[in-house]
Amino acid sequence: LFPYTTLFRSTVNGLTDSGLGNLFGSTTVTLVRQVGNTTVYFFASFPKDQKDAIMKINTGDEITFVGEYSKMSFYSCELESYTRSGKTTTVK
Repeated sequence: LFPYTTLFRSTVNGLTDSGLGNLFGSTTVTLVRQVGNTTVYFFASFPKDQKDAIMKINTGDEITFVGEYSKMSFYSCELESYTRSGKTTTVK
């Protein structure tokens, strides 16, 4: 069952392309999602070729991306779109 690739939408809690977030030469986004009464935080790692697109998003934006999910994190992600103040911007 794991890992598997999926389309996912969540709210950005933070992002970095330095320090431990750049451990594998990628940009890491911390995401937050409410599941019932529980707030869940997880990570999405985007490859170097996605850096310009990722650095356009802000904390609080909702992003839609495709990624490989395993162990509370997404890997090899590709940003599809982001929504800010009700306006959706397609990245592709």
